[in-house]
Amino acid sequence: MNVMVEGDFYVVCPETVTVGMKVFASTTDGTIKAGAAGGTVSGAVETDWAFMQAGDEGDIVVISNYGATPVVPSGAGA
Repeated sequence: MNVMVEGDFYVVCPETVTVGMKVFASTTDGTIKAGAAGGTVSGAVETDWAFMQAGDEGDIVVISNYGATPVVPSGAGA
């Protein structure tokens, strides 16, 4: 088993995700879950990884920890 600490990787979406959602890791089996940065996901811990592509459950998308969660300035797009 390898533990990757940095990079861009393909994963199967555990649920519908949007760009910038954080990757959470299950504390029981290590499977991934999605959630908002700084949020709480039951039975999981937030990682420094983020979803770089949107997708539906079962889709293959990219996660990365290069610049993990994009920062959107307040008032952007207004």
